[in-house]
Amino acid sequence: MSSRAAPPPLHSVSVAGAVVRADGRVLAIRRADNGTWEPPGGVLELAETVEDGLRREIHEETGLKVGVERLTGVYKNTARGIVALVFRCHPEDGTEQLSPESTAIAWLTPDEVTDRMGEVYAVRILDALRPGPPHIRAHDGHHLTDRAQEVGPADFPLHPPEQETPAVNGNRPGTWRKSSHSNNDGGACVEVDDAHPGRVRDSKDPDGPRLTFSPTAWKSFVTAVRTGEFDAR
Repeated sequence: MSSRAAPPPLHSVSVAGAVVRADGRVLAIRRADNGTWEPPGGVLELAETVEDGLRREIHEETGLKVGVERLTGVYKNTARGIVALVFRCHPEDGTEQLSPESTAIAWLTPDEVTDRMGEVYAVRILDALRPGPPHIRAHDGHHLTDRAQEVGPADFPLHPPEQETPAVNGNRPGTWRKSSHSNNDGGACVEVDDAHPGRVRDSKDPDGPRLTFSPTAWKSFVTAVRTGEFDAR
């Protein structure tokens, strides 16, 4: 047996942006090399910071300049040793334009993301549309390796921010966002605090009482909404 130690594993780091427009649609490109729809991004260069690399990749592939908001997920391709960092962003300047790496650019709804993208790319967008800490997931290049990680379209695709909430128990302030399950006819208008999932209010009475769910109760409530349990019959 050789006494030489095995070389340390090597990984490459990529960055991608879930660029969310004011109307809730998300930027996607169709790759020129394989025809798949993906969020814009690419390999991080050695001498650049993570956010600089992200802005560079998005601008090169789409012509848009973006503002970087927050890290929303870390995704490891276990087959190729690639670690992808995904950030939620917003467009700031520029006009959409194709590059040698893309054959189409589109602003997609969450349902369109699920329809057009493979699950290892769709999950990155859907995770970015959800509140809460960054998601950590693994995949084999085609499928999530833990089937329990599977997700569908965002539970609450959100409209633009309404206003910030005050700090709760010393935690950072959040933003009240209107659920897509609300309507615009003056009826039910549910808003969710993105910094404290499970905390909701009536948008028609922003200074009124808040309803706070426990984590378990919130998960059950979201599941019931997604399955149509509360839909009018």
